[in-house]
Amino acid sequence: MHLRLLRRQLEEEHPAGDPLVAVEASHAAAVHDLRRVVRVLRPLEGERGLREALEKLVIGQSSVTLTVDGEEPPLSEAIRLTLFRAAQEALTNACKHAPGQPLNLDVQFMPEAVILHAANPSRQALGDLAGLGLVGLRERVTELGGQFTAGLRQGQFRLELRLPT
Repeated sequence: MHLRLLRRQLEEEHPAGDPLVAVEASHAAAVHDLRRVVRVLRPLEGERGLREALEKLVIGQSSVTLTVDGEEPPLSEAIRLTLFRAAQEALTNACKHAPGQPLNLDVQFMPEAVILHAANPSRQALGDLAGLGLVGLRERVTELGGQFTAGLRQGQFRLELRLPT
């Protein structure tokens, strides 16, 4: 707000306030990014379950198809958060490496496990899971006694994890 006021004052005195316009835009973008990060850090707050959190995650994402099968069993916070982070990672990677391509996100609740599968068309492999998101996700899934795979198969990037309930 102070930047906007300063820019207006300077524009009255010196019409060439372009540098402040750029600073104001940069500041607005930084605030927007910070708010988005804070929301990401508290993804499951207020939701009744994983299904609701995933539905909120994909709202407005026209290229994402979310399918949830089965009844959601009681899940530990660690498992719910890992599944949510996996969906976020799939969405982020699809937007980054295959923009505009459809992403299918499927969750299957079973009595003994929860399976999350994500697939989107891609020609680009993510080089031995070099990205920190996939590496961290693999570590989290392994810590929870689950199974994790990710990679390029048949023209699609596929991410799949299975966590015990």
